[in-house]
Amino acid sequence: MSAVGQRPPAAGRPWGDLLRLHLAVAGFGFAGLCGKLIHLEPVAIVAGRAGFAALAIAAAFCLGGRARDLLPRGRRQWLGPALGLVLAAHWWTFFQAIQVASVAIGLVSFSTSPILLLLMEALWYRRRPGVRALLASLAALAGVLLAAPSLRWADASLRGMLWGVLSGGLYALLVLLARPLVAELSSWRLALWQNAVAALVLVPFLAGGRGPDGPGQWALLALLGVLLTAGTHGLFLRSMRTVPAHLAVLTCSLEPAYGIIAAAAILGERPAGRTLLGAALIAAAVAYTTWSPRRRR
Repeated sequence: MSAVGQRPPAAGRPWGDLLRLHLAVAGFGFAGLCGKLIHLEPVAIVAGRAGFAALAIAAAFCLGGRARDLLPRGRRQWLGPALGLVLAAHWWTFFQAIQVASVAIGLVSFSTSPILLLLMEALWYRRRPGVRALLASLAALAGVLLAAPSLRWADASLRGMLWGVLSGGLYALLVLLARPLVAELSSWRLALWQNAVAALVLVPFLAGGRGPDGPGQWALLALLGVLLTAGTHGLFLRSMRTVPAHLAVLTCSLEPAYGIIAAAAILGERPAGRTLLGAALIAAAVAYTTWSPRRRR
């Protein structure tokens, strides 16, 4: 998922950009499957994902004659690479949720991130959350409790749900900390730095661990990093030419739906009915906080 700022839509072909947005969101959802398809520990999956993504973006910079933009300039810009630590923690907890429980549980619990961001903003800027944010937070909490098949700690689904909520909280923190940099730096440069640092910081944890078994596993790891990370990032940014930010956030709430459909088709995972109801309740909470009559066009 990517963070965007509110901007007026530019002239162009809105249907084409809306299609790009949905393809990007579907890619975000499909990335969750890799936690099951790639037979590695979450830390190794994240290191490989971030490494391949950083290499792909760096190659694009060099081919475009922008090699001079690879490194930060000035003390303030070094905050961008530092956020790679948060990105690494966010992805690690996300794949932990997927492996402990299921793709559906991991994606549904992670989808609480927009609500968690609202609450963090209230604390960060020392303001009371509005009624809309409080109602949405209660609805999202109810959705999480509903989505968990059991509230017993011995149940892997509950543990996976908690990992997913933690991942959503870390993503919300990443968005909050990155906002001051977005106004002066391109999202591509931030993505490059954060992915590179996330990969490098996890290298020490790979010592003695098992690597990918064969070309197929390496190919899946490359697919995750190049297409489902760097590629979806590019599609998402391109869609912002004509898609309003509030519509982008609403569309991103479909990420669990795309991931659950893919997991059912490829992995044979069939989420429980209450998990689907919980996902719908969380998506409704996100929609409620994002949509307002004044934003209709």
